[in-house]
Amino acid sequence: MLKGRAEERSEIDRLISRARSGAGGVVVIKGQVGSGKTALLDDVGRTAEGVRVLRGAGFESEAELPFAALHMLLRPVHSHIKALGGAQATALNAALEFGAERNTDHHVIRPALLSVLSALAAERPLLCLVDDAQWVDHASAEALLFTARRLGSEGIALVIAARDDDQVLAGAGLPELRLGPLDHTSAAAVVAQRDPGLVPPARDRIIAEARGNPLALSELLTALTPAQRAGRLNPYAFHHGAVAVTGPAQGFFKKALGRLPVPTRALLLLAAAVDTPELGLVLRAARRSGATLADLGAAEQARLVHVTGSTVAFSHPLIRAVAYHDVTAAERQAAHRDLAEAAGDDVNLRAWQLAAATAGPDEEVAAELERVAEHSGDQYAYAAYERAARLTADRERGTRMLAAAAAAAGRAGLLRGALELAEQVVTLTDDPSMRATAARVQAAAGFEQGAPLPAGRTLLEGAELIHAHEPAKAMLMLVEAIRCGLHAADTDLVRVARSRLGALSLPASSPLVSLSSALSAVMTPPGRTEADDPHAVLELAKAARASVPAEVAEGIMVVSLDLTVIGHGECATADALVAETLVAECREGGTTRLLPHALQVLAQAHMYRGRHGQASAAATEGLNLASKSGQFHRASQLKNVLAWLAAVEGDEDRCTALAMDGMEYATAQGMIPGIALGTWALALLDLGYTRDEEALIRLESLWSGESLIGPVRLASDHIEAAVRCGRPDQASRPLALLEKRVDGSRNPVAAAVALRCKALTSHGKQAERYYEAAMQMHEKIDQPYERARTQLAYGEWLRRIRRKSAAHNPLSAAADTFERLGAKPWAARARAELKVMSSATAPEPMSGLLGQLTPQERQVVRLAATGASNGAIGARLFLSPRTVGNHLYRAYPKLGVKSRAELGKLDLPET
Repeated sequence: MLKGRAEERSEIDRLISRARSGAGGVVVIKGQVGSGKTALLDDVGRTAEGVRVLRGAGFESEAELPFAALHMLLRPVHSHIKALGGAQATALNAALEFGAERNTDHHVIRPALLSVLSALAAERPLLCLVDDAQWVDHASAEALLFTARRLGSEGIALVIAARDDDQVLAGAGLPELRLGPLDHTSAAAVVAQRDPGLVPPARDRIIAEARGNPLALSELLTALTPAQRAGRLNPYAFHHGAVAVTGPAQGFFKKALGRLPVPTRALLLLAAAVDTPELGLVLRAARRSGATLADLGAAEQARLVHVTGSTVAFSHPLIRAVAYHDVTAAERQAAHRDLAEAAGDDVNLRAWQLAAATAGPDEEVAAELERVAEHSGDQYAYAAYERAARLTADRERGTRMLAAAAAAAGRAGLLRGALELAEQVVTLTDDPSMRATAARVQAAAGFEQGAPLPAGRTLLEGAELIHAHEPAKAMLMLVEAIRCGLHAADTDLVRVARSRLGALSLPASSPLVSLSSALSAVMTPPGRTEADDPHAVLELAKAARASVPAEVAEGIMVVSLDLTVIGHGECATADALVAETLVAECREGGTTRLLPHALQVLAQAHMYRGRHGQASAAATEGLNLASKSGQFHRASQLKNVLAWLAAVEGDEDRCTALAMDGMEYATAQGMIPGIALGTWALALLDLGYTRDEEALIRLESLWSGESLIGPVRLASDHIEAAVRCGRPDQASRPLALLEKRVDGSRNPVAAAVALRCKALTSHGKQAERYYEAAMQMHEKIDQPYERARTQLAYGEWLRRIRRKSAAHNPLSAAADTFERLGAKPWAARARAELKVMSSATAPEPMSGLLGQLTPQERQVVRLAATGASNGAIGARLFLSPRTVGNHLYRAYPKLGVKSRAELGKLDLPET
């Protein structure tokens, strides 16, 4: 399927439409090599309806053969030529070698072509597609141009494609349509279609390198090595290690480069061997060969490069690849050595260029790359450590660098590469420290792939290897094991990890002692509550900044962030306070790499509080930072958070785009949490618009037992979708999980949601008891979104059992809250229910309404109707003012009123 080119297709479709109405025309499609001209013609020819299609093309080998292109175009309809009769038929048949005579009078053949095409168009509108016009023979070109200028009143659409440097149609004055580069979205779609499993670092590099040229996208994808596919990319020379591009473009550009002087080609090799377009670097590196700026003139005249000020850039993305590979290996290595010498103070550039110039082991180059890795972002540290490992002959040193590469890949979210390297480390060494590092990488990947329990066990095993000699690292692994246990709701794993954490031998003066104490303050399953100290996690993060290894300090900070939302919103107000402080810590404490993570935590904390605007602001900032710093994993998660928020708002286009983009990376990496969050967002969108079947199908696809992500809220949507589809049996598993997670928790939001779900799956008085209990629980915490969801469900239930007056208040309250939150589809659902009720007939009898109250509610209502305050009522009935208020809150919707003042207007019986 053709990606992009919507505007160009529309223009051509209009031309074809005019031909159907008898008013033909012509358009010449121009573009650089590989811009997609042929693909566009193929798509037009394949999809055009109601027209006869003729195809022709120019070929370089036939450019000197008269009428070769015309022969291809008319061969399928050569029998129609006979109908022309006379001199035109004779001349055209002769020119195309369909007849015996050899009369090739061009003055006769040109109108003969127009005549035969017009005759065909009289039977059925005609579409003529001519490709590669730059190679069309002169005789055919003259005939086509003669016809093209006379199509105003003919039912013929003529579409001709030619390269930018075409001379055949130059100056013809025909309408032109230029194919520019694909936009980023379309280029990404092309890559995803051809290589859906490609990791974002390689994908984004391909897109950037191809500069929107479809052929370049295809060729560069083919040229990727396995290492590059896994994300191990040299930041200074993309083509290092890649095989040369192939196909027609390779031959075309090779011929063009072959016509250049030797010094010019040497300069182009240097320019191709480094990503930076810095002209000064290329000229400094060229000193050994004696080439100068003047030597670039030949390449400029051939339109192979553009030199502007201090930069030199190739005019086509594939020229660079051909210039780099169309030389010997020795020439490439020499170019890299020259670039390394010209790098000056740029140690990163020097190290990578030396690495590219080195074929075998070289300890000095390996050491330089290792130093670069220590100061690089995780994505390039991954590549640098691994390349350094391959350049050392020291097995132990090489394995240590592979372990470091695996850890960096894991931090960058490149799970496949991380696992591959971790497995290599395990097979290469018995060293406990390196094997523990590999175990931590494997556990991190397992956690992201939706298996927190096995990941936790792997961490326990790895920590056991090093607890005596590396207590700091062992502590970090045990903390991560506890996190895995909490995510998996496995109290045994948490208990074992905490026990081993307490058994670590730490000197009394070690800062790890305070770190251990801080951990104990926040590791109390089954969940924290609002009553817990909200500063415990902050103390943990603060302790992590003490004099402990940097890896441990950063790792503990990550765990601190995760623990903030470990209960899936179980103490959202405290979580938001902690998250805001952690964001500030990241901004000010030198851990800006973790800032996108902290902003995601803050966004989720606001989500769980029902503060969707604040959540969106935090997630948007986090996504911008993550995208700029190459944190593809974090960017994927943040896109899915924003997709969920867009789902609440009912913004279908934004939700779908964000979720699909976020899940693309998560799917490629096997990251179950990311897939789950994106799928949940799409399911929530469906649920809001009452596409209940679609929502249920999506949510059913996520079921994976104990590793279900976001159990309280995702499970509640799963239950609601099942009930609304009339399949309560499909609600049993998520309901059982929900009850298990909430059991023992003192969190009111989780408890209220669970009660709502029980009500959804119950009937009669039992359902009502659950709804009332849920509403009472909602009063204990300010979570407007979940409260409105419960009010909506309760109101819908009351209307279905024909208690319309009682349904009015919860539905009105839900609609008001949803509108305030910008949750448009949910507000529309509530308003629709109210509209249905507005068409009701006579109101329910007052005695029937009063009969719905409990005995104590009736007492409270009668006294409140007299104007008595909650305190006075409580004193009389021996109740607290809060309890009185609760009774009134539950009684109002049953009576169809909204306030105490309205009670006084009711005619309430005395008994």
